[in-house]
Amino acid sequence: MDKKSDIFPIIVLYCCKLSESKTYNSLLKNKGIKAIMVYDNSPQNYQQEMMPDNVIYIRDYSNRGISYAYNTAAQYAYEHKYDRLLVLDQDTTFPENALDAYFNADRKTTLWAPTIITKQGKRPLSPADIRKMRIKAVKLPVGKHSLYHYFPINSGMCISLKAYMEVGGYDENIHLDFSDFQFLRKLRQRNEEFLLLPTLAYQDFSNEKTDIKNTIHRYSIYIKDARKCKINGTKERLQHKYSVFLHTLSLTWRFRSYAFIKLYLS
Repeated sequence: MDKKSDIFPIIVLYCCKLSESKTYNSLLKNKGIKAIMVYDNSPQNYQQEMMPDNVIYIRDYSNRGISYAYNTAAQYAYEHKYDRLLVLDQDTTFPENALDAYFNADRKTTLWAPTIITKQGKRPLSPADIRKMRIKAVKLPVGKHSLYHYFPINSGMCISLKAYMEVGGYDENIHLDFSDFQFLRKLRQRNEEFLLLPTLAYQDFSNEKTDIKNTIHRYSIYIKDARKCKINGTKERLQHKYSVFLHTLSLTWRFRSYAFIKLYLS
């Protein structure tokens, strides 16, 4: 299998045209990739555009979440003899030749990931240091790191399909938030290291809705996912609860509203 047939990418879209996706335009467009899965969770009233010939397009009006989307792509890729799955969101900007970093990376691991920072403030987003009670994104040197010390986030993670299938994939009860951490807790049982690539990507939050109505709706999804997480170990359970509580307080302070506390306590 040649390098460009080794990796099967999936992009999950929500109310975004593929041609407007920063991820697609910076990483995959006109790069000679044999096939790409575009999993579109947009509602029925959102009109999507025609797809390029190499796109396998799935429209999910019911929006079963990114975990379901990733598992769908993994099953397809596994059946079609790909070696690795590249999971992507719609709004991460990758540098030129980022794909080469994935293709040329040391294969003696099961997980590869870029460093991700915010486009606006240039603060780190991924990987995150999970050793202390407060999980915090950090900048790490390129190379191998322990999944018992650090977790990357979903976008840009490239995963061995053999390992993916062996650990049972993503938990489809977790629709969005915490899906990556839940998956990585399983993956590290098989291989405790991941390879941080020499790739710096940017996450763009400029299109995030900042009005309270939409933020409350978004938080309601977050808190449902938080409650569905299955976490072993007292320290990690306390860490999870602490992170959720801090996020709730942050939104309460930011919007000067008790709506988030009410959802948290409900």
